[in-house]
Amino acid sequence: MATAVGSAFRRRAIVSHTRVAVASLWLLSAVAFTACGDWPWQHDMVTQPSRSVGEDTRSAVRGTVALGAELTMTREVAEQRLQNPIPADAPVDRGRALFETYCAPCHGDSMNGQGTVSRYFGPLRDLTSSDVQQHGDGWLYATIVNGTDRMPRYAFELTPDERWQIVHFLRAAGAAR
Repeated sequence: MATAVGSAFRRRAIVSHTRVAVASLWLLSAVAFTACGDWPWQHDMVTQPSRSVGEDTRSAVRGTVALGAELTMTREVAEQRLQNPIPADAPVDRGRALFETYCAPCHGDSMNGQGTVSRYFGPLRDLTSSDVQQHGDGWLYATIVNGTDRMPRYAFELTPDERWQIVHFLRAAGAAR
């Protein structure tokens, strides 16, 4: 009987040591796998490299133009190359409506640069003045497309036809003064 008790005690000790060894091996494996790799399930959207909300998209490769896009040009180049396709005697209602939506908050309904937003940015240009009206239609068009230091660009918000409608309205309003 003493041998039976002794062998049962040894078996329990062996099983206990085996359990400790297996648990230690599991723990060691878990620590090793956690520390040694870049596992796909460890990536969260919070920790990924990403662009800031205010950042623009990547610039196009130099000399390329996206399908369906217009060539980018400075105001000076556009002034020389672009002409308004809208006839001078065409109605200005559509251009007026677009101006009221996109331009009037800064430039004002009377186009004198005294819109509701202008008090936060300082005086803005009077769009009916001779220093603006002396430029060609292409210059005004490129200003709408590219914006200025205090004006956002409307390259994506307005279609080319809508931009020309605004230019047509600005011309008619400038001629009326």
